[in-house]
Order: sequence, then structure tokens, then C-alpha cells
Amino acid sequence: VALPLLIAALIPPAVFLPLEGEGARMVCVLLFQAFVWPVALTTTRPVVEGFVGVLMLAGATHQCLAYQVSSGFYGHVVAGMALIGGGRETIRGDGRPITARWFVGVLGCVLFAFATGSQYYHTVMGLHPPKLMHLVHTCIYSMAFVLSLMIGAPDFMRARPHLAAYASHLLDARVLVDPAVLFALGVLLYTHRHDPSEVGTQMHLILGLLLMALALMQMGNSMLHTLSSIPAPLCMLTRKLTAFAWVLTGLWLVHMAAFLYMFGNEARGKGRGLHHLLWADEHGQVQSPLAAECAGFYLALDILMGVLLVSCMASSSAGQKQSPTESADENETAALRVAADADEENARSSVGGK
Repeated sequence: VALPLLIAALIPPAVFLPLEGEGARMVCVLLFQAFVWPVALTTTRPVVEGFVGVLMLAGATHQCLAYQVSSGFYGHVVAGMALIGGGRETIRGDGRPITARWFVGVLGCVLFAFATGSQYYHTVMGLHPPKLMHLVHTCIYSMAFVLSLMIGAPDFMRARPHLAAYASHLLDARVLVDPAVLFALGVLLYTHRHDPSEVGTQMHLILGLLLMALALMQMGNSMLHTLSSIPAPLCMLTRKLTAFAWVLTGLWLVHMAAFLYMFGNEARGKGRGLHHLLWADEHGQVQSPLAAECAGFYLALDILMGVLLVSCMASSSAGQKQSPTESADENETAALRVAADADEENARSSVGGK
């Protein structure tokens, strides 16, 4: 209770101040995100979730209108925080694809459905002939919509008796579908020139590689957990490595939002963020370092931060009790494994009898 009250006391006065300087606006926006997102990712109380959600929406609206914060900033932040939350669920899970509460999936679907429709209407339908880059944008948003739908669907299905039996089948199908969609997203972001600036291009190339690595890690994690003879410590280590892939990709998206896309037009390579503030000379001109070296330096920092964050997540999960949904998932998995072992033993017995 104390933390939400602290947020209520500190954030609204700060976020709605009429700030003039670009640096002051950047600091205010980042402080706002640093306060609200940890609560949004960790709380389990509906009242707190609702309060934080309203506060985030009000703050984002004010920042867009008064501070001219780019909508691309929030898109990158929301996607990045969702991936970080996926890392937390991976550590707490049993090797199967991650799930979220149904209303979280609905919010993701609404967000990416709007992005897909807007991109398709304003570019693909508005240009004759349409440009390939706009088709790629539409595909990226539509794939994110599919991921949001699949992540939130199991929770929705379990709550309805006539659909509960299909939740397990959906999770089984997602063992292959999720990595395929993530890998396809990585390929599109690696080959698509979303931001024509040199640093932006390098960071999108790395984002594509991170998504492809995440897809492979997710597939390997699921495959390992299907084997009943794997020691529990090895399974936990695999979940931590997979969670690190989720968290690192999420941190990279948040890093891109804060350093490149707080202000300006990212699609034309004119986005501005902390990167442009850090490397500006005394005349305000940006003296950007070598793009590859700069992106590598940022990635190294995110790797260290990601390891620290995953370690904290693992320590926190080890001391918490499982939720009823997670316990039901593990019981269901254990029952399926026992049934499979029994079938295998019966088959061996029948062969031996013959």
C-alpha cells in the first residue's frame, strides 16, 4: 500500500509540470516510467493495477500533448516492458510457453490491432503502389498482435468450462508457433531499415538478432522440459537463460526508446533522446560516435543490467509461493508425464509378454 501512495504523492505533481528544456523533459518522463512500471509488473492487486493503469494513461497523454513526446517512445517502452515481464514468467514457469492474465492479452491486442490498422490504412491503402517498407511495418504489428492473443488466450479459456479443455492443446501448439513468430519478427527487424540514422540502424540490427536468439532459446527450453530425466537444477538454469533472453530483448527496446525516440520523427531518422543529449557539444550539435561501437557499448551495459535483473527475479521467485494457476499448470504437466510413462511401461510389458 505504501508504494502506490508514494507514487500518488510524487508522480502527478512532477509529470504535469510545465517544463521547457529538452533535458528537463527527458528526466521527468524517465522518472515517471521508472516509478510506474515496476509496480505494474509486480503487483497482483486489481485496485493497484487499475490505479497505476489510469496514472500511466494520464501521464502519457499529458507528455505527448505538453512535452511533444513521440508515440514511438511509448510503443517501444510497452513492448520492452512486456518482454521483461515475459522473462519473469519464464523463471516462474515449467518450461511451457508463457501466459498472462486475459485482460493483459486484450490490452496488447487492442494496442497492436490499432497500430496494424493505422499503418495499413494510412500507408498500404493510401499509396499506389504501396511501398514494401509499409507492408513490413504492418506485418511486424500483426505478428505482435498474434503473440498478444496467444499469450492471453489460455487464461481466458481456463475460466470457461466449455473452453478449458482446449487450453492445453493451445499451449502444445505454441511450443512451435511462439518461436516461429519471434524468429520471423527478428528476421523482419534485422532486414528492415526502420530508422535511417546510423545508430538507429545498428540498434535495430541488434534487436533482430536478439529476437532470433530469444526464439531459439524458447524452443530449446521447451524441448528440455519435455524430458522427464533432466535434473531439476538444469531445468532451472535453462529457464534462467531463457528469461535472460526475454529480459535482454526488453531492456534493449526500452533503451532504444529512451536514447533515440523520446522526441522527433523516428521514421525519418530524426528521433531524439538521451543519446543526442549525451553526445552534444557545447554548441548543441550532436557529435555521434561510431555507430557500431556506440551500439556495442550500449548492448554491453544492457547485458550486465539484464544479468542483475534476472538474478533478482530468480531470488524473488524462489521465496514466493506459486499462484493457483501456476500450480494447476504444473499438476497438469506432471499428470501428463505420469500417464505417458505408464503408457510406455505398458507397451514394454506387452512386448516382453510376446
